[in-house]
Amino acid sequence: MSETRFPLAAKIALGVLSLLFFLGLLEIGLRVAGHLYSRRTPERFGQGSIIRAKTSSESADPAANGREKSDFTLLCVGDSYTFGGLSEFDETYPSYLQEIVDSNKTGKRIRIVNGGVCEYNSRQVRIRLPQLIKTYRPDAVILLVGSANKFNLAGFDLGGKKPILSAIRGLRLYKMGKIISVNLKGLFLKWKTRSSADKEIETGAEEEFGADGYAITTVTKRATDYIERMLLLREPSESYSHTERVWYLSNTKSITEGMFYGHQVLEKEIVSPELLCTLGFFYFQTGAIDKAIKILEMAMDKYPDSHRPKAFGALVYSRLGKEFAYQKNYDEAVKFLCKTIELDPYDHDNYYLLIKSYELQNKYKADELMSLMQDMAEKNPGLMDNALFARYVHYLRDKKKWETQLDAWLEEDLEASAAICRDQDVPLLIQNYPYPHTAANKALKSLADRHSLPFLEQCAEFEKLTNDANWSTYFLDDDHCTPAGHEVMARNVYRFLESKKVLP
Repeated sequence: MSETRFPLAAKIALGVLSLLFFLGLLEIGLRVAGHLYSRRTPERFGQGSIIRAKTSSESADPAANGREKSDFTLLCVGDSYTFGGLSEFDETYPSYLQEIVDSNKTGKRIRIVNGGVCEYNSRQVRIRLPQLIKTYRPDAVILLVGSANKFNLAGFDLGGKKPILSAIRGLRLYKMGKIISVNLKGLFLKWKTRSSADKEIETGAEEEFGADGYAITTVTKRATDYIERMLLLREPSESYSHTERVWYLSNTKSITEGMFYGHQVLEKEIVSPELLCTLGFFYFQTGAIDKAIKILEMAMDKYPDSHRPKAFGALVYSRLGKEFAYQKNYDEAVKFLCKTIELDPYDHDNYYLLIKSYELQNKYKADELMSLMQDMAEKNPGLMDNALFARYVHYLRDKKKWETQLDAWLEEDLEASAAICRDQDVPLLIQNYPYPHTAANKALKSLADRHSLPFLEQCAEFEKLTNDANWSTYFLDDDHCTPAGHEVMARNVYRFLESKKVLP
């Protein structure tokens, strides 16, 4: 009997189908394992999404505070107007509200929780809300959000990624492969640099964003973590590397003495990325900005495979961008924030400030800013794989189109937040902004009207106050409230809660 012979094409097709079947089973297995793991692990949120608390114990374990006994808990949810912006914790409207409630001595234990996060948009509040309700078990929620949506696009898909590529990147197999490749690259870099005088090197962070769209880690944080470790060097040791000795001298004597020793080391041609970054950072700290930039750029050119120079460059550029923004020098702010984003495309703060500064500057036209972003992407094609970067590029490319969609986005999130409270049987109250954020205030009022929710008109009240007094009494230059403004917000909220018979 003759053997049946399969054509080569059939064998290849069978092999491909078998491989796809195996990969499909592996993908299903990884997803099941991820689902089981996520059920046991609390949802992670990115950097910056910190719920403000008065004591370190509250910060460390908010869930434990959620179990504190109280007769009534009011959860204040929102962005920096709730968080307090640059104000101290005791100068936020939830803190002032707690003082007013406590001073009335009703005999009831009423707890006011500050659930605000600076620069949070409506999508992030919507995502965080179930966790907050679960943690604090509030008797009522008061919502104020929407002003940041125009600048903070975290969580809002502007069509920046192609569907097929997006689907591939969503596969667990793709993510596992990327993690393996990053770790292999890290091992190679460590092997490559193990003979240097200061041989510590950190591998690049795998791009990972929390449920709220904020990065779990950033390039800049690598620099701040390193600085925090070096600031602990205060005891003499023979085992110190040259860079560690620079930090030790700076910590125990003076920054000038540390820099002097560092330059002595450089003259002996003992160079490392850590040493250059340290000297660049010290120049920045002492106000020699041009020297700082020059030495950090030299470190990036000399050590293109090391992540330390990029981290310190991003740190210095970011601080310069923010400082120029606070000084209202928006042209320079845009320039340095673009430089920061090129080195650290994961940090939402820089995008937020970039868009805000762009709105207020005069130097760059829309196509020029777009050109800057495109140049970055051409130098580093991987940037367009970054969710934050791609989102803002597409926003800038067709700003008018997306601004109309931002209103619909806000309305959708407000509806979803109302539904979350309704499903959890938690009464929802709405207030608008004291500052005339027109689109957000209109959306908040519309939500309250549609669902017959109690609504507090803050904007009109502040308009009366600022007509009779100096604007700067109640508002900072960047439109956030001063402590006096927060105090007025708290009084308005208290009267509102009393009139609606919300408090026990």
